[in-house]
Amino acid sequence: MTKVERRTAIATELVRGLKAARKAQGLSMDDVAAQAGLNQSMISRLESFAGNPTLDSLLRISEVLDVGLGKLISAAENSVAKGVKRQPAN
Repeated sequence: MTKVERRTAIATELVRGLKAARKAQGLSMDDVAAQAGLNQSMISRLESFAGNPTLDSLLRISEVLDVGLGKLISAAENSVAKGVKRQPAN
């Protein structure tokens, strides 16, 4: 796996983790966007892997979801290292 592929895989796993946390809490994209002070379309682009969010946006989202961004990144890195893919949250 190249460095670019690894970064992409980690980013994908990170987004899956955020989406899973949102769904587990029963929150809509609109709920998260409103609480984070972001646009709903930004959340949608992020979850569909079409966006490239800023660190500030990721921190805002993780605060709303009450999940540590560092923990999500570590979990994503570990999943990629082990070749494990998180199941997509529908």
